[in-house]
Amino acid sequence: MAIIYKVWFSVVAVLSVKFAKTVAFAESICDFLRKPINRYVVPPILAITSIEYQRWAPILVNWATKSFAVWLAFSVKSVCTALTSSLTGALLMTRALMTIAKKKGWEFGGFMPKENHENTMFDEYTSYFIAFMGFKFQWNMGFDVPFPLNMILFPLEFGEYMIRSYLVKA
Repeated sequence: MAIIYKVWFSVVAVLSVKFAKTVAFAESICDFLRKPINRYVVPPILAITSIEYQRWAPILVNWATKSFAVWLAFSVKSVCTALTSSLTGALLMTRALMTIAKKKGWEFGGFMPKENHENTMFDEYTSYFIAFMGFKFQWNMGFDVPFPLNMILFPLEFGEYMIRSYLVKA
């Protein structure tokens, strides 16, 4: 049971650092947007707002700017994570398929190199195409799990939800 707690706290420690980096990224986006928004967006809002509510306009605009910055930061991080995982997964898959094909003696009309994958770029070039297709699939799905798999992977998604809620509360 102690090993479960060690693993849990290790995962939480790593993810809290990643979460903090994403929040810092969102804060820098917000700082970049704050000056032009206060200059070009707040005055027209103040002009159409009644006097008793004018003190809330800058606060609400600042809150909306922060919300947009957080959404943008997490969206950018999702795209970066999807791109990284598709590149890594495609390279692993291509090298595994090359190893299997070499053991089976398959040649694929001379396209399969005879040497090891370290001496050729065949695995990298093939993995770029597979990574592109994988990333395109993730992009088209909105980075969500499609229907049949979401039922199977529900326990993992629930675990991810629990980790996210634990990180936000911490």
